Amino acid sequence: MRPLTTTSYAVLGLLAVRPRSAYDLVRQIKRSNIRLIWPRAESKLYEEPKTLVAHGLATSGVARTGARRRSVYRITPRGRHALRQWLGEPGAALLLEFESMVKVVYADFGTKEQMLTNIRRIRDGAVERACASLPLVRELAEVGPRFPERAHVIAVVDRFLVDVLQTTLRWSEWAEHAVEEWSGTRQDRVTAAQARRILAENATAVEAIATRASRAPESSTHGRRAR
Repeated sequence: MRPLTTTSYAVLGLLAVRPRSAYDLVRQIKRSNIRLIWPRAESKLYEEPKTLVAHGLATSGVARTGARRRSVYRITPRGRHALRQWLGEPGAALLLEFESMVKVVYADFGTKEQMLTNIRRIRDGAVERACASLPLVRELAEVGPRFPERAHVIAVVDRFLVDVLQTTLRWSEWAEHAVEEWSGTRQDRVTAAQARRILAENATAVEAIATRASRAPESSTHGRRAR
């Protein structure tokens, strides 16, 4: 029996919304924000419903659409319990997989123009993603989600994705402006001074975020006392 994975629970979550065929599951994942935060090959997604059935988290039945037959999967009470337990477990932290940024990391072994091109591709990718998402985002804002009882959760997740796009665009425009002033990708006195300034700003920003960790237990204590 195949072990359960995060993908298994992502599919189980969709079955918690309503019963679906494997085709409907894949189509909904491709349409929703799941594809942006947990992208997986279609072939893997089609395998998951059978894995859920094998674990007793879903059942499979046959539905007819005209003369066509298809398997429809439904979450079981055991599946709802497993989903609730999984939601309470700690998840992995944010992990980026970003080929264009890897090329920027090693830009000093190439030309300035190559570095600028890769930064611009990052910018253009953010704009293209926004353009591709715009019809669905407008539909959500004007018509609402297909399952309106989930609008509050969808809105919160979508705000994260919008913030990622805005951050990517803001960084790429800043980086393009900074690199355009370079004479090349080899460090000189000007870029060394620029690097010291930026690294100091980075440290200050990260320190400000890290201080929240030291305040968190105190806030939790106050919260418990207030209750």
